[in-house]
Amino acid sequence: MTTQVDKILIINLTRMGDILQSTPLLKAVKRRNPRAEIHYMVVDSFTEICRLIPEIDRIIPFEFASAIAVSKSAIRYLPRRLKEVEDFIETLRKEGYQQVINLSHSRISALICHLLAVPEVKGLTLDREGFRQIQNPWAQYFFTANLNRTCNRFNMVDIHLGLAYEAQDHHASRRSVWNPPGGNALSAEIPPEAHVDANYLLQDWPGKEAPLLVGFQPGASLASKCWPADSFIQLGEKLIHQPGAGILIFGSHAESELAQRIALALGDSALNLAGKTSLSTLAALLNRVALLVTNDTGTQHLAAAIRTPVLSLCFGSALSHETGPYGVGHIVVESTLPCFPCNFHVECKRFRCQEQVSAEIVTRLAVQMLTKIPPDQDGEEPLPEDINVWKTDFDSDGFWLERPAVKRPLSVEALVNLAIRKVWKDLLLGAENRKSQIDGGLSALARELEDFLPPEADSFGSRMLDCLRSFSEVEELARSGETFSRELESLTSMPLTGFERIQAIAEELARVDQAIATIGANSPAVNHFVLDFTFGKQNLESNQVQLLARQTGNLYNRLAEGVSRFKSLVQGWEGYFNYHNSHNLLIKS
Repeated sequence: MTTQVDKILIINLTRMGDILQSTPLLKAVKRRNPRAEIHYMVVDSFTEICRLIPEIDRIIPFEFASAIAVSKSAIRYLPRRLKEVEDFIETLRKEGYQQVINLSHSRISALICHLLAVPEVKGLTLDREGFRQIQNPWAQYFFTANLNRTCNRFNMVDIHLGLAYEAQDHHASRRSVWNPPGGNALSAEIPPEAHVDANYLLQDWPGKEAPLLVGFQPGASLASKCWPADSFIQLGEKLIHQPGAGILIFGSHAESELAQRIALALGDSALNLAGKTSLSTLAALLNRVALLVTNDTGTQHLAAAIRTPVLSLCFGSALSHETGPYGVGHIVVESTLPCFPCNFHVECKRFRCQEQVSAEIVTRLAVQMLTKIPPDQDGEEPLPEDINVWKTDFDSDGFWLERPAVKRPLSVEALVNLAIRKVWKDLLLGAENRKSQIDGGLSALARELEDFLPPEADSFGSRMLDCLRSFSEVEELARSGETFSRELESLTSMPLTGFERIQAIAEELARVDQAIATIGANSPAVNHFVLDFTFGKQNLESNQVQLLARQTGNLYNRLAEGVSRFKSLVQGWEGYFNYHNSHNLLIKS
């Protein structure tokens, strides 16, 4: 008897790091459905990394460059390209996929989803008229967070994991996808022959006899993300001297000149491996180092996948809350400049965020990681306040988070973002009643605020009042919008009646929406909820006015509920600093 296999197509037309960050989703899919066969569509230049991922049953290369090429020569071959795409789609249709999960946010990936006409799509696709449609609440959250990055506190891995979550999961446990905490580690397997290749690369290097090896990844996809080469050289000199490390320098072929500059400065104690390894050999070498010091790169995620500790340096547009190394005990360094992270559409003339992070600071953190001494217990001066140092961990629900490695006074931004995270977990996972969610959120937030020192009350309180005022205004507008929508739903159930009132309500709803959008544009915190509302309205698809009115009312309700829960968490912020060790023991701070 043949067992039926459920075929699931994952589309991920992005880079190596994004592919590795999707591996916990693949494991969750297979855990939920042991019969699932996962086909993984990837840009053809990234097929090699997919071969290290055991959960992928079939790799489907996609010639992304030729698909989007726009030039005179490309136009000449357009008929042939269209025929190739048509044949490609037809081949995929014959697979009979039960589900497509689109992890890309490009229009071409949405077009593929639309053309496949699979019964269930999660992620970006197109509606029947060719307009963008985002299917699944977690996918919608991704687009919300992408436009409001500084208020997002979910790692990309957990957002991907949300696509494996189903509504019925909450009946068993709200942690059914993320549980046990940290159980959804990144996935990569090192083939045996890669260790042989690694031995060959190291065999003539004098530094292989060092007491320990440390890896450097000095390159990145953008110059704005790269810690200066001179800083890596200073770091290497200090680690070679104490604790006597040998330095392996990794990178692509394009980064070999940069790596060679660092290697020459460090002498025989360093080995330039840039452009000399396959990805499997790179994984085998990363498996040998005691620590990887890296910019925000795919190498960082490969190291995390094979459980190598990572000291991650985030500059430019890299925001560690989104793409930091997934696992426990990694360290992340970031700037506190108000312009950080860089806007993707702004070219920076001077990378001050890199200048703030000195070789002395990174050396200190590297030695702490190698000796397992916490930053606040090494006997050194406090770390400068113009940088953030995070230690990666998992919360009680199994979601990844960054905790301050050194206690600092709580900032308004930190409280707002932690509270937003709590509200979104409830909105996206929800099932418990509102009171129990708020009570649970208060307790969970209190635990996480133990990582901070009390803020300066007057200035903090003044800024929080301004923030809460924006939330109250949006809540009032959303309640008004819901009331109008419910009235509209009632009126449209009676044909040929109330036309003038319907027209008046439509004008009122337009005014409400404009007011909500204006407040959101001026307040990043509330905009996190406003964008979700906006995407929700864009996703509405029906020819029935009554149904659209009902769905619109539900969206206003969701917006009002979200901002109301946020207010419930933060408006009594002073009380959090009366907690010490136990949430049941109230003492004076």
